[in-house]
Amino acid sequence: MFFKEKEQEKKAKEKNEEAARAQRINALIKAEFYDDKRKCIDFIKDISKVGLFISIARPFEKGAVLDIKFTLPDANYPIKVKGKVVWSRSEPEGVSKMRGMGVKFLNLAPWDEEALRNFVETKRK
Repeated sequence: MFFKEKEQEKKAKEKNEEAARAQRINALIKAEFYDDKRKCIDFIKDISKVGLFISIARPFEKGAVLDIKFTLPDANYPIKVKGKVVWSRSEPEGVSKMRGMGVKFLNLAPWDEEALRNFVETKRK
């Protein structure tokens, strides 16, 4: 029974990850991101309602919690959010997987969540 439950959990997690990928849109948005040791400015390459991909030569390590600040195109205010690095790639892997890091939002304010949802849905049309 235990193994069956674990397999179901794994499938559910894969389905959630696939759904998040399907909702991503390509973007080029300047962002500031930092932890207690380092501050960087680079570009968000894709974004969704739950996270983003930042292309950066020296990505932060998996598990790092970052403060992130960026402004969506046509927005009047910056989004400030904490995010957790869920994967990090310091070297490109082939043509399609550039170096950078995937970041999951941790504390997105309701109004920022709505702005992101509207931005993503508008760009997907």
